[in-house]
Amino acid sequence: MLTFGIDRGGEMITQYISKCFGLPRDTAEQLKIQYGCATPDALTEEERSLVITVRQNDVESSTEVQVGMVTLATYINRQFSEIFRMVSDRIGRLLNEGRNSSLQLTLSAGFVITGGVAKTRGIEKLAPFINGNGNPAAVKISVGLPRGVLVDPADHVRIDSPEHAVLVGMARTCSRDTKELQNFEKEDTNPTNWRGKFSQWWNDNFA
Repeated sequence: MLTFGIDRGGEMITQYISKCFGLPRDTAEQLKIQYGCATPDALTEEERSLVITVRQNDVESSTEVQVGMVTLATYINRQFSEIFRMVSDRIGRLLNEGRNSSLQLTLSAGFVITGGVAKTRGIEKLAPFINGNGNPAAVKISVGLPRGVLVDPADHVRIDSPEHAVLVGMARTCSRDTKELQNFEKEDTNPTNWRGKFSQWWNDNFA
């Protein structure tokens, strides 16, 4: 399994909406969350004809911006294409590094996306054209959710969104790394293995 993050993925989409419609960043973010769709193909027939009126008020005047659902979904889709291009570039670099090593990479199982951007409606209908050989091929997208997390019902807390999956994954990675470090430190103090013997020799002669 290959895991890595893309910085500011959701923010890229927000900034693009802001730029294209001439809206403040916070308004664009609200528009993305409330009406955003990853592809026009995921819109219903009714939504395709829907136009959202966004009112902007300042000290001297009030203006209205008309935002069509199809146009909004098209802009969001463009940024997803850019995000997947970044993913493709990252995979390409790994493949180039792997040509001189034992690294084998296949994406037949597709992508699992987590974080806030994974909550975008219709994201599972996208198919980034990337595969493990760097050749065009449709790859399945799935939304990652946290699994195996036990929560006390008395806490009234739900850990079940793609955003939570990122935090759970980071916590598990940190826990695993901590255990590995603790095991390594135990081996260092064990006088029967080579690391323990070296550590003892170093302390006797240089500490």
